[in-house]
Amino acid sequence: MKRINAARSPAFPYTKEKRKVYFLSMNHSHSHSYQIHKQNVSRLIIALILNFIIFLTELTAGLFSNSLALISDSIHNLNDFGSILITLSAHKLSLKKATHTKSYGFKRAETIGAILNVAILLAAAFFLLYKGITRIHHQEPVSGSIMIWVSIVALIANSSAVLLLQKGAASDLGIKSVVVHLMADAISSCGVIITGIIVHFTHSYILDPFISIVIAFFILWNCWGILKEALNILLEGVPGDIDLEQIKNRLEDIEKIIDVHHIHVWGISSKHINASFHILVDNCPLAEVEKIMAQCRKILNDEFRINHATIQPETRKYETVAILCQSL
Repeated sequence: MKRINAARSPAFPYTKEKRKVYFLSMNHSHSHSYQIHKQNVSRLIIALILNFIIFLTELTAGLFSNSLALISDSIHNLNDFGSILITLSAHKLSLKKATHTKSYGFKRAETIGAILNVAILLAAAFFLLYKGITRIHHQEPVSGSIMIWVSIVALIANSSAVLLLQKGAASDLGIKSVVVHLMADAISSCGVIITGIIVHFTHSYILDPFISIVIAFFILWNCWGILKEALNILLEGVPGDIDLEQIKNRLEDIEKIIDVHHIHVWGISSKHINASFHILVDNCPLAEVEKIMAQCRKILNDEFRINHATIQPETRKYETVAILCQSL
């Protein structure tokens, strides 16, 4: 088979200098992505250690003070510990290279990890509901002072972990689910502090199971957003912040593009968005078509965070092509 010389091929219309810049920029992009991944893993490990310390502290204090709120919060923190472990494992798995049978690699491990996190949260929420309702009917004395001081420590630790992971959560669904876990813990710690103060001064022990029920409903409310986004990725839906009509109009603004149709956009993960579409162009040389396609990919990457696009150029709208497009 004859080997194509990229320097002379009209399908690669770049000079040697431009090709060098292109490949250097690609290497820089991969290096930057790896650096971000490494930072996220380090932050997750710190959050993991903090979470385990909180779990042991709250469980010991909850058993000693007979506080259902503290024991429930410690179980929630143990669930968070497991969730962070799942997210760390998913991060490692997502870096595995594509294979002959897994052509997209393992990038959706992040999404599966997020769904497992939600499942853990749901189990914790229903457990808290059950224990809270049971305790309301069978109230027991609780040490308010222990609740206050232990919850203050937990609040500081969880808030620190949230601030640590917040940056990575913007572009990673797995980390976002962990942040939701930790935010729920921080808010529940605030509730336990307030409850501890009231219990300490008024001996209203019913507030202890009541705050557990409030925490459970808060967890259920936060689960919905993550689950919705994760299922949308698994069902290959269009990401919520991307408008197909806007993409069509933007690409049709490019000179020599007459029409854009048969548009599909889906996520491999929260960070890897793919697209495929057809473009109808004026009759022009292949090198010119390649330049038009390069413009399309740049716009998609810069304005719509789509980092992989498969483009089929057409010079005429044959009736059979239209039928194929409609069937797909």
